[in-house]
Amino acid sequence: MLQPPAPLLKVAAVNVPVKLQSDEQEAEIRPGDYIIADLNGVVVLPAELAEQALPLMKKQVEADDQMAVAIKGGMSFSEASKKFR
Repeated sequence: MLQPPAPLLKVAAVNVPVKLQSDEQEAEIRPGDYIIADLNGVVVLPAELAEQALPLMKKQVEADDQMAVAIKGGMSFSEASKKFR
């Protein structure tokens, strides 16, 4: 049976920025930021930019809906992606 990691971990802070760093890049996640992830990767959307991103997301959802209809109609994913994205 799996045991929780409680004996090994303890909370050091809550609602504080978290910095992530590798050889290639660095990122900071702050309280209120949004984390968006899929099979291709992870993006941090700063809270102060969320309102600006909403219109872009609406356009992406519309493009995805058009792609779905086209694919159901027999178009290949590659063709639909080129046409609608």
